[in-house]
Amino acid sequence: MITRRRPKTKFTIIDNLRIRYQDNATAGAKVLVFIHGLGGSLESWENNIAYLSQKYRTIAFDLPGFGLSDKPHRQYTLAFYSSFVLRAVRHLNVRLPINILEA
Repeated sequence: MITRRRPKTKFTIIDNLRIRYQDNATAGAKVLVFIHGLGGSLESWENNIAYLSQKYRTIAFDLPGFGLSDKPHRQYTLAFYSSFVLRAVRHLNVRLPINILEA
């Protein structure tokens, strides 16, 4: 039987926004970044993260405007989200390359 652990969620400030995330840091492991779809949250990936965090460093965010992250009044564009993910990964000191999974 495989034991699955569920990483705790944390909050950090990125670009003056309070962002909820999970980071299961496994020393020296390849990095998987999980990005939920519209209307989702980091819980969208709960089962995947529980299993994959045994072998990989897994990171998931509630993107701005979703879940428990801040919801500023702004235009939410693909350009905004793609640059946010890059800044968030840098904020967590993730070294490239990374693998990004999206729903």
